[in-house]
Amino acid sequence: MATKPATKPDWTRTNPTARVEPSGSKKENGWDPNERPPREFMNWLFYSVGVEWLDYFEEVTDGLISLQSTYDVVVGVGGTHATLNDAIADASLGDNLRVLVQDPATLTATQVLSKNGWEIVFKPRAIYSQGAATTPGIQVTGDRVKLVGGRFTDFDGGSDVAIQIDGENCRVQDCNFLNCDVSIQDNATNTLLTANLDEV
Repeated sequence: MATKPATKPDWTRTNPTARVEPSGSKKENGWDPNERPPREFMNWLFYSVGVEWLDYFEEVTDGLISLQSTYDVVVGVGGTHATLNDAIADASLGDNLRVLVQDPATLTATQVLSKNGWEIVFKPRAIYSQGAATTPGIQVTGDRVKLVGGRFTDFDGGSDVAIQIDGENCRVQDCNFLNCDVSIQDNATNTLLTANLDEV
């Protein structure tokens, strides 16, 4: 991985009067042959690319780096794995990991959590919805698995299950369920269910 530069080209950051945004047609057509663009146009271009966009990318990438130092696995766009099932299938990942799920998903296959000791934290926007008659949505077969903060919707095909617990000593905490026939089906022992909510 390349090293992050120590400085950015803070071109006219504190001097907005030095910048003028070109018209839409000028931006569409670009410079004419032998045209000498006004300095304010060039300042606007350097500021837009070298300051605004670099600030944005820095915030996003630094945020991901921070997340990846807090979590062993980050699921979603820009993360270590595209889907939760991708992470589970990764043979290089062992037990007792912290996993962050960032993005929503429509599940077309049951997410089978077979690793032991995983703590899976869902960001608020990471809503899991049922798709293609998948039930259960998540099946926990590993022991000591912890699910925190997930939101599960539309597991409502007659006897559909959002989360099924088959592993021992698991925990489901602060999860929300909407339009689910069965929110949590607990087939195991010593499961701890804390502060979960069935939405109406």
